[in-house]
Amino acid sequence: MNSVKKVVLGLISIVLMLSCQEVEEPVQADKEIELEKFQRFDNFNFRGQNSNVTRIRTIGDRLYYAHRINPGYLTTDLEAQQLSGWRDNLLEFRQSLSSDYIAAVDRSLRGFNIYDTGGNRNLGFLSLDNLLEDLEGHKTVSLNINSLGNFEINDGKMLANIHIVGSPFSRNSAYIFDLEKNTIFNGVLPNKDVLKVDFPENTHRSDGDRIFKVNAFRDGWIASASTGDLNSSPNYLISKDGSVKNFTLNDRPNAVYMGHEFTSDGKLIMNVERHIYISESGKVEDLKPHISIDNFFNMRLIDDRMVIWNNRGARFYEVENFDSHDPEIFNIRKLNNEGIEKSGINELELFNGKVFAATSQGLFTKSLENFWDSAPEPEEEDAQGKAFLEGIELLTN
Repeated sequence: MNSVKKVVLGLISIVLMLSCQEVEEPVQADKEIELEKFQRFDNFNFRGQNSNVTRIRTIGDRLYYAHRINPGYLTTDLEAQQLSGWRDNLLEFRQSLSSDYIAAVDRSLRGFNIYDTGGNRNLGFLSLDNLLEDLEGHKTVSLNINSLGNFEINDGKMLANIHIVGSPFSRNSAYIFDLEKNTIFNGVLPNKDVLKVDFPENTHRSDGDRIFKVNAFRDGWIASASTGDLNSSPNYLISKDGSVKNFTLNDRPNAVYMGHEFTSDGKLIMNVERHIYISESGKVEDLKPHISIDNFFNMRLIDDRMVIWNNRGARFYEVENFDSHDPEIFNIRKLNNEGIEKSGINELELFNGKVFAATSQGLFTKSLENFWDSAPEPEEEDAQGKAFLEGIELLTN
């Protein structure tokens, strides 16, 4: 009898022990993680005809922006400050953004609308007729295939390509303007002195010097210009005193400069007509070809990480280990563009802990951390994206 009791008590103990154990939930398949999308920066300055934001640039504690009506800037609390003006700008031209002034081509083409970013003065006008009155003919801002970028401000001075229609022929020339001295802000023109830039004689075309693209570079400018000599380089360094220095790129002497970036440790990264060149020293004479890309592209460094995108679409990619010579770690990764996938990307810029995208459909933002998310696998093959990726090659020689 005692043995039966012992068995019964043992069974009861086992049942109690099993009943006290937590019942494990069945393992479920991992839930799909929802990726952060680009969000529209909802402000009336970026709606309607202002939706095509052509350029953005972080300068100090402001993010400057450009579009058809009037440019402006965002503050660190993300308040949009539109600069006032009553003259229309031509959107076809890239506006030049700087800490003191913003320059835009006037719709008449007869000069530039100059905005004082300090907000202390009304919109100014840089009149080509007044400043170049000694030259016979009609003076306008030069039009060319890449007119988006043929003028640029650097520290209060502006290099610009000017077209002069007169006898005996029309011609294009480059001039350096002092925006403080040459701009009419309050009905007064302080000074008419301007500086003409003389390119080397062997590079002149019959219609003069046409600048394709110019950007501020150190204390002057870097530019690509048309050349009448197919054996010479179209790329130049231009100083504020008007002096010009031609520079030639290794392996591709006729390649056209399209843009550049500097890393935080001083490396120069240059977009040169379907190629990326890198200079470890930061000097143009040390540039070496590093990456080949079959298509024209845009390039941006964000936190020292390289992003590239096709000029015609909204797909963008990180070039991982872009400065490495090791093909084992060099990689192209498509990033998530949800929220702007139907837009054309004009520029990307880091500001206030967020990545801003200036697009044909407005201004959009995304957190820096999630900006680097990989794109989801597409349901259908992306033929255009595949072709772009297949055209990228690391040059290891």
